[in-house]
Amino acid sequence: MQKVANISAAKAILGALWKEKELTREKIRKHRYVIKFCASKSDVTFRGSLMRLLDAQMINVNMYGLYALNQKAHDKAIMSFIDIESHLSTSREAKWDGAWRIIIFNIPESKR
Repeated sequence: MQKVANISAAKAILGALWKEKELTREKIRKHRYVIKFCASKSDVTFRGSLMRLLDAQMINVNMYGLYALNQKAHDKAIMSFIDIESHLSTSREAKWDGAWRIIIFNIPESKR
């Protein structure tokens, strides 16, 4: 079983909003970052994190129910996005297929 990084629900929400710009609460909950890193967290934890981000004025919700980042959260959101993406890219284990490859190329004498 692969170990999942310890990414908080708030960090996953900020990363998702950075990537998508605007999302409804349902779409945030179904975003791949939230699913990947918050699968073991309850809906109460998710809603609490969303409310704390609203209270801290890091995110806004408009009259259509779309959540978006506030300017105050810009730096924190981009760092969350980078942290999440780095965890996702390093968590993939590449398996060697057992085949050796030889690459041959020729550089003309005038280009050397």
